[in-house]
Amino acid sequence: MKKLSAMRRMAVRPLRAWTVFMTVIAVMLALVGSSPVSANVTATTGQLIKISPPSDVLQSGLCSPDKVFTFDEQQGVTLGADVRVDYKTPGSYTAYAGNPIPYVPSGTVVDSHFLDSNLGSCAGTANREGTWTFSQDILGVIVARPRLVNSDYLGSPTTVYPGSVPSREFDFGSGTSADFVQIIDARTIYVKLQTPYSSADQMRVLTKHNAPPVPNAGGPYVGAEGSPVALSGTAPDPDSDAVAKSWSFTWPLSPGTSCTTTGTTTLTPTITCNDDALVTATLSASDGYHPAVTSVANVTIENRNPTITSVTVPTTPVALGSSVNLSSVFADAGSHDTHTASIAWGDTTMSAGTVNESGHSVTASHIYATPGVYSLTLTVNDDDGGTVSVGTTDVTVVGPPTASAGGPYNVDEGTSIGLFGSASGSLPLTKSWLFTPGPSDLGTTCLDSGSTTLTPTVLCNDDVVVGATLTVSDGVNPPVVSSSSIAVTNVAPVLGSLAATAGPIIVGQPVTVGGSFTDVGVNDTHSSTADWGDLTTSVGAVSESGGSGSVSATHSYSIPGMYTVAVDVNDGDGGVATRTITIHVNTPPTANAGGPYVGPEGSTLSLAATAGDDDSDALTKSWSFAQVADAGTTCTPTGPATLTPTITCDDNAIVLATLSVSDGVNPPVVSVATVTFGNVAPAVGALTATPSIRGVGASVSASASFTDVGTHDTHTAMIDWGDGSSAASMTESAGAGSATGSHLYADVGIYAVSMTVTDDNGGATTVSTSVVVYDPTGPFVTANGNFNSPSGAYTPDNPTDPNVIGTAHIDFLAKYQHGDTVPTGHGAFRFNAAGLTLDSTGYFWLIVTPAGDETFFRGTGNVNGVSGYEFLVSGIDGSPDLVRIKVWQTSTGMVVYDSQPGAADDADPVLPLTGSLNIH
Repeated sequence: MKKLSAMRRMAVRPLRAWTVFMTVIAVMLALVGSSPVSANVTATTGQLIKISPPSDVLQSGLCSPDKVFTFDEQQGVTLGADVRVDYKTPGSYTAYAGNPIPYVPSGTVVDSHFLDSNLGSCAGTANREGTWTFSQDILGVIVARPRLVNSDYLGSPTTVYPGSVPSREFDFGSGTSADFVQIIDARTIYVKLQTPYSSADQMRVLTKHNAPPVPNAGGPYVGAEGSPVALSGTAPDPDSDAVAKSWSFTWPLSPGTSCTTTGTTTLTPTITCNDDALVTATLSASDGYHPAVTSVANVTIENRNPTITSVTVPTTPVALGSSVNLSSVFADAGSHDTHTASIAWGDTTMSAGTVNESGHSVTASHIYATPGVYSLTLTVNDDDGGTVSVGTTDVTVVGPPTASAGGPYNVDEGTSIGLFGSASGSLPLTKSWLFTPGPSDLGTTCLDSGSTTLTPTVLCNDDVVVGATLTVSDGVNPPVVSSSSIAVTNVAPVLGSLAATAGPIIVGQPVTVGGSFTDVGVNDTHSSTADWGDLTTSVGAVSESGGSGSVSATHSYSIPGMYTVAVDVNDGDGGVATRTITIHVNTPPTANAGGPYVGPEGSTLSLAATAGDDDSDALTKSWSFAQVADAGTTCTPTGPATLTPTITCDDNAIVLATLSVSDGVNPPVVSVATVTFGNVAPAVGALTATPSIRGVGASVSASASFTDVGTHDTHTAMIDWGDGSSAASMTESAGAGSATGSHLYADVGIYAVSMTVTDDNGGATTVSTSVVVYDPTGPFVTANGNFNSPSGAYTPDNPTDPNVIGTAHIDFLAKYQHGDTVPTGHGAFRFNAAGLTLDSTGYFWLIVTPAGDETFFRGTGNVNGVSGYEFLVSGIDGSPDLVRIKVWQTSTGMVVYDSQPGAADDADPVLPLTGSLNIH
């Protein structure tokens, strides 16, 4: 806050009284009221910036370090009590005005203006100055009041003022904080503000309020369309200001309606409208200080009736059926009026006329149904209800004559014919004939005589249809016309016998047919068409002179056979002559190569073709062969001049066999058959593993021989050793050979070994065997106990009961002695329910899997005391022990017993053993 000077401390108590006083004034002014009009600030200079009323002028409300803001508050306020001010007269002020205290008296109409200098939160020291100019005289300046908003009837209603916040008045004094106010003249104030720190200064200026002028447009006014209407207005000004006047006019927006005005900047303008209208006339008055004030008057423009100035109708007789034309000219003061017209024709009918608005004219036409004398009445109406009617002189209508041309007439070409017409009428008549020949041959002529009488004659030298038209006129009505026709008959031409190209004729060979003709119509020109009997036609060539000549046509047949050819001659007038002739087209032979034929490579295929000829011509046959096969493939045919050749190929191939058959007349006929030699997979012999039982870590060899009927094929072979695959070595010649390979097994097991031999066409054959790899230093096996034999395990040739079940017993010992390659031991199997016994006579091999819990061993034995059997035992040493046994006849491979029917030999056993199976 600023420091209080001694003078301000003295003024504190009077200011409190002033606050009470201003509150009373506020109540009084609220009762008097105000009317907002335009403010009268005309300019500011320097740091004084005029703005719109802000939202607030509290501390920091208009914060600026270098600008002083001014804005207009209330205008046109009538003071309800005296208002104290600090200064009223021009002069320089550096302190309060002192006594006596100046006032703006009650009842004065004032405008209020506010100044706000506010550093607020904007740091720094600001020296600001400028002028404030008004369009009206200054009535007083309030600058030493700490709370200027107490007179809120003067303040802006949209702005928040400080209210009870003190010390926002100017600080007068000396030094850096001195503020300065100067009333330069009756309408200009200069201020200088020196504010050293954050603070605010505020000031209010009251100026004289200027009253607006009071316009009166007068009226209401009434006039007629097309005529000027004079207006008389007034516009006095309470302050005797110079008043600018202007009129504006509006009328309903009817397209085309227009009004012109004069003297629109005077109080006595005129307005002229081209149509009836209700015009709004607005007088606007401005004294330069207020928004223009307006007054409105109505101007009624009334409609006028149109007038008819002339009507024109025929004055001489009019032919019945002709148009009676009416034309008229009318006038209308309303140049924007649109019009309609109607005519009463005097025969009980009425019709609308055609109005030309730009020429103000009316036209109409009417056709009377009966002769007579008629009176007409024309009526013109404008679009605003105005109307005018006028009658005309009489119109006379007369009827036409009659005419008949007779006929129609018929005559042969070259013969004269007489016509018989008739006519009647009340007036003298004139007659005339017009003869119009229709389309005709070049050189055709028609001669006539007596064309102005009712009985002319006509002669034509060729066939033609002639139009005969009789015209009769009485000089008033349009001529009467009657038409007839004369048909001149044509004579058809005559065609002689036809000749054709000599045979034999084949398909595709051009055949020409022709003959001569005559025609009595020497002016005729002719055309010819040939129907070839095969659903085709063609246009023939014509050579002629004086109506006679010859015709010819050429055609090629696409199908053999007997054909009837019809040739005609047409004279173009409907006359046609036709002749026929028979053509024989030789039939080509037929050929069918048969097939398709399919066989294996290396075989001989016999072809069975057929051929024939409907004309029993002698036939020659020949074959050609084209093969699609690998390079080097050889195909050998036999009997190529017969219908039953043979062909052999040494490799798979596709052969196109083409049969050509000729009858010596037609081009050879060709038929193609496909002969397919399919690839045959190689035939592979038994796969031999040497040895088939091998100790672990030793090599095993496998080999097989093969043959292939495709002697041109080459082959490859792969061996699947059961623990991996490798390519076999191949030796072959002319499609046959052998493949070998060797492998070393690292683990004990039963291995399925297979060899696949594949030819170069993808044909493949696979053969298999098995290899047992054992470890002679490995564990030995003992098995003793019982298991439940399942249904279907016992399967001899003729079992008493193939589904027998029951308890089976085994007792086996198998082991490799030191240094042996074949295990030794004993073994027995008993299935008493089926009466089956097996006693071991020796072993082939014994293996124990690397995990040490599963074993397989195989040997020979006697079944029910008979030798020639083998057996396989597998077991798992576990909890429980599991066992399987399979017994078969060595010579036939027939299985006698299998506790796991259908399972592979290396399948895991599944039957629990009651006893023990031990891998030692």
